Amino acid sequence: MKLGLWLIVIVLVPTALALGVARLLGIRHSMWIFLIAAFSLPAIAFSGGSALLIYFLAYVKSLPPGTQHSGEGPAFFGILAIMFVLPVLLMAPGFLSGFLASHLFHRAMPGEED
Repeated sequence: MKLGLWLIVIVLVPTALALGVARLLGIRHSMWIFLIAAFSLPAIAFSGGSALLIYFLAYVKSLPPGTQHSGEGPAFFGILAIMFVLPVLLMAPGFLSGFLASHLFHRAMPGEED
């Protein structure tokens, strides 16, 4: 049950997003559909990690002088892992989403390929 839910979230949502964006913007080439689907999840993870890093740096800078820094080092490297490693890990399901979206687009509109 949970595996099916994760399949829907990680693979099918970027596929639907790419097909919706293609229809909204009038994209007619399956390569662009693939790129939108493949990189939507890593882009979300990278932007979330970037926002978390900015918040963390603002928090550390706002501490009064002389405050003991106990957990900032491990937290900083954890945020960097979220920012860079998580998008790389999301590339595999992203590529699967891209292939699926490209195939569905090509199947739905066979004459639209430029």
